[in-house]
Amino acid sequence: MLDLTPLTDQLGDAGAAILVGAVVGALFGILAQQSRFCLRAAVHEVSRTDDRGSLGLWLAAFGAAIVVTQALVGADLIDTFAVRPLNEAPSLSGALVGGLLFGAGMMLANGCASRHLVLAGTGNLRAVAVFALFALTAVATISGPLAPVQQAIAGAWRLDQSAGHALAVVGQGPAAGIVIGLALLAAGLWLAYRANHTGLRLMAGVGVGLVIALGWFLTTALSRHTFEPTQVESAAFTAPGAHVATLFMAPGDAALGFDTGFLPAVLIGAFTAAALSREVQIAWFPSVAVALRYAVGAILMGFGGVLAIGCSVGGLANATLMITASILALAAMWAGALAADRLMGVSWQSLLDGYRAHAARTQPGLIAHHVGD
Repeated sequence: MLDLTPLTDQLGDAGAAILVGAVVGALFGILAQQSRFCLRAAVHEVSRTDDRGSLGLWLAAFGAAIVVTQALVGADLIDTFAVRPLNEAPSLSGALVGGLLFGAGMMLANGCASRHLVLAGTGNLRAVAVFALFALTAVATISGPLAPVQQAIAGAWRLDQSAGHALAVVGQGPAAGIVIGLALLAAGLWLAYRANHTGLRLMAGVGVGLVIALGWFLTTALSRHTFEPTQVESAAFTAPGAHVATLFMAPGDAALGFDTGFLPAVLIGAFTAAALSREVQIAWFPSVAVALRYAVGAILMGFGGVLAIGCSVGGLANATLMITASILALAAMWAGALAADRLMGVSWQSLLDGYRAHAARTQPGLIAHHVGD
């Protein structure tokens, strides 16, 4: 096991956790920006095009993360007993409802929470606004006015704690997880190759998965060399977003740690990668209507992410440990996103054209009046 004692001796437990978070965050920001890693892009492809490059990239990242994470679990290099979602009674109602809401919100906002933070690092002010609203909604859902609603939904359908680990439920261990990961990785690489998503972008996508496994490994190593109990965690954006937002609103109410280093480092990493590739560009909402749609999406993601115990990246990270609720939440995100994308495919113009055609048949004078206007 990696010995981080010199680090904790010099920086203290909180300082070491911030540094570990910063390392994971910077790597994630660089690789996510270069790969365009985003669940929304994969869903959009499946829903509306014949291209499967982004889907392949997402599957390859997921598969790589599972393979390495499960190998580390098998080698006792990840402390699963210190992973909070893995040791709680899984909420299936929270996973289902939260996943559906997050998936729909992701499509409305034209990107998941992680993608918006990465875009924020490239100068996209629209993404800054979306992520800020997402984080504030997460705060309101965890400890604010939305907390009772969240708790009621999450408590509607819970399983026994023993059902929290999907592989254990079927009597399997890390070896089965590695096989699942290899299958997903192979499928992802094949799809990416067919779509000509090779080279740097594909390697960066696989790198995102490796960074998720690295997060579990480093926080485990840190937890074994700190005086105070340290949570084992990896890349995520819902709880960290709420944590950092709380630091801004009430500095004395939130402790410093992994989250504090992770989110700012994602911004820095994304900016560095964008600057080197000359992709820094200021962007804002093109209209009030678009801003409102993005706002609704951000709110749905903030509330849904808390319910589902993770966003599209946090849920994926949890799923690499075969957490039952997170696997279900990821499936629900796909379902919610696909449904929302299909509904959004019916444009307002097509609805207006349908109305005009109906009016032309039933009220010719009325439609002529409107056309004249």
